[in-house]
Amino acid sequence: MTHVRTDEPGTKLYLSLQAAEEPTRFLHVMMFEDEAAENIHANSEAVDRFTGILYPETVDGVTFERYTAVGPA
Repeated sequence: MTHVRTDEPGTKLYLSLQAAEEPTRFLHVMMFEDEAAENIHANSEAVDRFTGILYPETVDGVTFERYTAVGPA
């Protein structure tokens, strides 16, 4: 998380949640200023390290979903 705060100023939100009933399930919520900020995050060394460790350990793989904000925060 420190990396996101210091090296990705265009990342407006990065939240990691762990399921209370299933501790092997996680949800990561990210919000970016624009597509360029998302690309900076996606191509960072930190993401490479994180996914290099996490993805091989997943049982069902990783699912990405995109959402659009429909109301004020």
